[in-house]
Amino acid sequence: GFWHLDEVSLGLLSEEPVVDDFQHTSGTLEFTDVDASDGHGVAIEARADAYLGSLQAFIGSDSFDGATGAVQWVFSADNASLQFLAEAQTLEQVYDLTLADAYGGMATRSVTLTLHGVNDAPEFDDTFAYVEEDGELVASGNVLDNAFDVDANDVLTVTTPGTLTPGKSG
Repeated sequence: GFWHLDEVSLGLLSEEPVVDDFQHTSGTLEFTDVDASDGHGVAIEARADAYLGSLQAFIGSDSFDGATGAVQWVFSADNASLQFLAEAQTLEQVYDLTLADAYGGMATRSVTLTLHGVNDAPEFDDTFAYVEEDGELVASGNVLDNAFDVDANDVLTVTTPGTLTPGKSG
């Protein structure tokens, strides 16, 4: 029998102001099969190795006698694994979903996920410098030695360098 899949509808994976431990998105592929007794299964194949997160798909509703069926898919990624993406940096992951019936009929459609980075704030630990009394009061250091940014390729700088005068803060 003849059957076909409709186009993919997608939601974007995005980081929200309140970030959960996992990021999720999902979608639906609709299909029809004119055969009265075909059962269907779905298989997933990633087009590349080492993708972030995981994609799962299942038959949400089957198609018989030309009725519309649905393949549901859900993508989930650990938020920590996405932190290296800098603002405006994207990573595209493509998965092929193959729908097959019990008699050898198959159709494949792609799900393309675009992961978007956001600008994560840099972080730093306290920096300490020690001097001894009754000697020259000279201390030096670089606050950037204890600073880091999870975004790949970010360059950290000090925008207002200063000098500390004994007895004063600044």
